[in-house]
Amino acid sequence: IMHLPDDCLSFIFQRLDCRSDRESFGLTCHRWLNIQNISRRSLEFNCSFTQLDISLLSHTRLASRLKFLNLRMCRTVDDESIAAIAKECPLLKEWNLALCHEVRISGWMSIGLNCHKLKKLHVNRCRNLCDRGLQALRDGCKQLSVL
Repeated sequence: IMHLPDDCLSFIFQRLDCRSDRESFGLTCHRWLNIQNISRRSLEFNCSFTQLDISLLSHTRLASRLKFLNLRMCRTVDDESIAAIAKECPLLKEWNLALCHEVRISGWMSIGLNCHKLKKLHVNRCRNLCDRGLQALRDGCKQLSVL
C-alpha cells in the first residue's frame, strides 16, 4: 500500500465515511498526513477574540479546494481578509461569517465578484451588511439560496 500513488491514496481518503478513520489516516506517516491535509474540503476556526492570520490560508493548497469555511465570531476578519479568501477559495459553497463585525461594503462586493459557487452565506449579526452589500451578493452569487 505504501507504493500507491498519491492520487489513489487521496481517493481512498475521500471514501472514508467514519470520522475517526479520516482523523487517524494521517497518523500513519508524513506522506499520508499531507494527503489528508490536501484532501480537506472544510475548515473551521473558533476565533472569538483571537487574531486570525488569513494569509496562512492563501499559502496552502487547501484554499483552492475548500468548499466550507466557518469564520463565525472571527471579529478581526475585515474587508481585506474577505477579499483574499474570496479570491483564493473559488469553490466555496458555504461560508459562515456570523458575528464578523468588520466586514463592510468592499468585503461583500469581493464575495459577490469571486464566490460564484456560493450557496449558503451565514451573515447573522453582521452589523455592516447594507443594501449595496446585499445587491452585490445577489448579483454575483447566483446560486445563493441561504442568507
